[in-house]
Amino acid sequence: MIFKCKMCGGDIEPIVAMNIDKCLYYKSLMTLQDSDNEKITNLYNCASELRQSNEFNQALGLYGSILNLGNDQLEAHEGLLLCKYGVEYIDDLKIDEKNDGRTKNSVLSQEIYNELTKLNYEVLFFRITLEDKIDTEYEQYIFNGLNSAKVMLVVETNKKNINSIWIKNEWNRYLDIIKKDRSKFLIHCFLDMNPNELPEKFSLFQGHDLNKKMVIASFN
Repeated sequence: MIFKCKMCGGDIEPIVAMNIDKCLYYKSLMTLQDSDNEKITNLYNCASELRQSNEFNQALGLYGSILNLGNDQLEAHEGLLLCKYGVEYIDDLKIDEKNDGRTKNSVLSQEIYNELTKLNYEVLFFRITLEDKIDTEYEQYIFNGLNSAKVMLVVETNKKNINSIWIKNEWNRYLDIIKKDRSKFLIHCFLDMNPNELPEKFSLFQGHDLNKKMVIASFN
């Protein structure tokens, strides 16, 4: 039975005489106990796969099951924290060099941000909100922003970006919040995309084609 990497899902190679294994692709290290226990290995692999797919609640339950079998499972403790706060390992995204190293999504989002702030809306836009914050503070601002926002605008220009780990993580977390608070809204805004390319979960929410003029409604 082979452990799978918590970061990329690749195979893990055991380091002889140590409870440490190394990813064959990322070269990252994992601290593993009972690596010969097939039940624990299966639970770890299933939990990692769910977490990497942003199915944090289901993964949370599996990490809990691992800890019920042994509280010394360090990777399970880390997995619990990642799931609790909706954190995921990500790769660097490709950027559009024509826009000073920014993606098309980023430029478009800032245009919307500028228009909304002109109308005196309080808007959380991470590129600006977090520009003077240190890296270790990011997650707290993101967590507070997602929980306090009345509306989330998801701005997308291609299928790959909207399903990238970082972006998918944020809108999935907000959808979980909406389930508990029906006063909140998600609006998906897309440009030069076929609506069928959007995530199936978005079909329940209002969408807007940015090739058409957008009317700003009040959510106060």
